Amino acid sequence: MNVKKVRAIVELGIEHSETIFRAILPETKERTSERYTGKLKKENGKLTFEFEANDIVAFRAALNAYLRWVKTIYDICELVKGGT
Repeated sequence: MNVKKVRAIVELGIEHSETIFRAILPETKERTSERYTGKLKKENGKLTFEFEANDIVAFRAALNAYLRWVKTIYDICELVKGGT
């Protein structure tokens, strides 16, 4: 299979969206790989990620990295909120 580009848009309606947005935004400003691009927007309390990659391996790696960051930041916010 010959893939030219892989693209996805992921929308998350999630608590702590402002904190997550501010924490991840610098990662989208600096291009770390020629194999993929990632964009991030926040509107109406939703986070929208746009990914585009030249190959499926880079796409999967980028998607996993961003979602892992979201999960980690969310978990930290919940810990701080809970006071434990």
